[in-house]
Amino acid sequence: MQQISILWFVFAISVISSGGSIQADDPMLQGEYGLVTLRRASDVAGGGIGEDIAGLIGSTVKFGKKLEWLGQPDCDTWSVENSRDNVVNISDPMLSDTQISPAETAALGGDKRLNINLNLLCGNRRVSTLLKVDQRILVVPTASGTEYMIFERPMSGGETSKFQQQLRSMKFYSGPAAEIWNDASLSGLSSFAESRGAQYRFLRAAITENLLGGLAVFGEDDCPDVQSCGRGQGYQQQLSAGSVLEYRPGLNNRLRELQPVSEETLTQSVTTLSLLVIDASANPGRWVQGNVALGAELQEYEPTDEELLAAEYGDRLADFVSSKDAVDLVEAWDGEALLPFPMEYFRFDYRHADVMGSGRYFYASKPVKAVINVVATGH
Repeated sequence: MQQISILWFVFAISVISSGGSIQADDPMLQGEYGLVTLRRASDVAGGGIGEDIAGLIGSTVKFGKKLEWLGQPDCDTWSVENSRDNVVNISDPMLSDTQISPAETAALGGDKRLNINLNLLCGNRRVSTLLKVDQRILVVPTASGTEYMIFERPMSGGETSKFQQQLRSMKFYSGPAAEIWNDASLSGLSSFAESRGAQYRFLRAAITENLLGGLAVFGEDDCPDVQSCGRGQGYQQQLSAGSVLEYRPGLNNRLRELQPVSEETLTQSVTTLSLLVIDASANPGRWVQGNVALGAELQEYEPTDEELLAAEYGDRLADFVSSKDAVDLVEAWDGEALLPFPMEYFRFDYRHADVMGSGRYFYASKPVKAVINVVATGH
């Protein structure tokens, strides 16, 4: 009789918050990138860049509901995973323009380099490897490893014109500001990149977030949404739909080490969350004075890594539980108790502020109590 009554239990989630529903993380890759230049790796033996590879300049790849990749059929089941290996040598001087340090005028915004090594998958098949330098630049090695393909998030005509105006004002370019690049303006771009730390004056320098840092290139009319421009915009705007990896990219590896939540791992996932909550309680964050000029509140909460890990895993478990029928969850549960006790954790919402001439700044909300509960609804 007791076993039959269990089937009338349902799992319910209550989030004690004014922030609304639990949201999944944004994908690691999103939007469109264009192939702007090719480089010959200096540490790999071989010939020059082949005409077949050179002919790809100007091609685009897209990361959306479908993956659109060079020479590949569109993929509906694409994903990314961390690569255990470095897919390119970021110390190669031929990539030095992708590794420029932040400008002094943008130093408060921090270094925008992520340098995350990724495998790009279609189903279980690896399509390519790539280095996500920042939100604007991807470096993809060719199959032979002898060349680098550098992809860049496109800028609008207005943004390109504003950038060329900046190059003019800094005496790197003397021609008229236009909405497209020509040989003269690209030469000015490459001279500017060289002045900022690139080891060569490349034919076409990569436009990284750090290169744009401190420049008033992006304006409100030029940037209709976050994914159009990436970080480093020049207008002031608050958005609530952020993610933990945008707020603290350094957690990427630790997040990926956490086991997925599934029916097969439900009991272990509950244990994992309990341990993460204990770690978070032992390592609380702190309140600090916020820099209002950079879009912060007067007081900002700075969560610890342990708090962010517990919050993220709690959201994953809560999202999984809410998507399943009670019967399926009861059958999946094999813990010592008939059903898990209510699980409490603290979650966070994230937002960003784009500040003219300075960059993009990410902030976390105060801790918000959330409960994954088991509620009896029958006999």
